[in-house]
Amino acid sequence: MRRSKYEICADILRATLSGSKKTRLVYATNLNFNLVNKYLPRLMERGFIEATGDGHYITTPKGVQFLKEYDDLVALMNADGGDAHVFLVHSQEGEPGESQAGGHPAP
Repeated sequence: MRRSKYEICADILRATLSGSKKTRLVYATNLNFNLVNKYLPRLMERGFIEATGDGHYITTPKGVQFLKEYDDLVALMNADGGDAHVFLVHSQEGEPGESQAGGHPAP
């Protein structure tokens, strides 16, 4: 199933809650290195993740807040039997490659 860019960000933030090296992040999120290398700088620029200097990445308090608000939004959208996944993916039509997993390079 296709993931939205927000789901990918949330997956990366969850995987780095207690610190993670890039290789572990690739396996934990089921993303390829190209996508991890695309998303990590974006998340770092926004202050959601920081590099620890020893090759680890860790979710910042701002990233934890994003996760909480993202999870709350998904729960709210699913509360009445809706499907937040369908909404989030279809709201991004025209953004190919954002959610390709394992071994598929981003365009």
